[in-house]
Amino acid sequence: MKILGKLQHVKLLEIGSLVIKILSALEVEGLSSPLLNYKCLTLDATNFDEDLPGIIRAICSTHVLEKLVIKLQLVKFPEFRDLNDCRTKKNWDSNGTIFNCSVSNLKTVKIIGLSERDDRHKLLFEFVEFLLKNARMLNKIVVILVDCGTGFPFEVFEKLLSFRSCCFPRTTIELLYSN
Repeated sequence: MKILGKLQHVKLLEIGSLVIKILSALEVEGLSSPLLNYKCLTLDATNFDEDLPGIIRAICSTHVLEKLVIKLQLVKFPEFRDLNDCRTKKNWDSNGTIFNCSVSNLKTVKIIGLSERDDRHKLLFEFVEFLLKNARMLNKIVVILVDCGTGFPFEVFEKLLSFRSCCFPRTTIELLYSN
């Protein structure tokens, strides 16, 4: 937290997976963090389910966040603790909203590396739905698929289309494929 506190005036912040895991542990413990001023946040998430408390901590650490990039990876690190299903923790209430977290300035979300080989999509889609419902300035969500068979892009496309009713009219959703 001391190191993050020294980043008060940083506008662009990239956090690696190990730091996200540490932030997840801090979030579960309920420890406070400094308020930062970054407008662009890039997160290297190795396991979205386990990393979500740290992702929430990083998002809630700024009130001026405009661009969020989440890079999903299939690399496994040793777990610090059981952080699965963080909705049972204090982070996510029964309505799927994050406590004490403002995403009011968020304009762009990019999720890179969604793969058919990673079967933990449910929580990621709930997170995207939360953003679509609560980020009133959100202009664009981009989801980039990797390592997909022919059916998976259609499944993701259908799921994203099901969120159109909670989108603000100006929000566009792009689904891209990368080798």
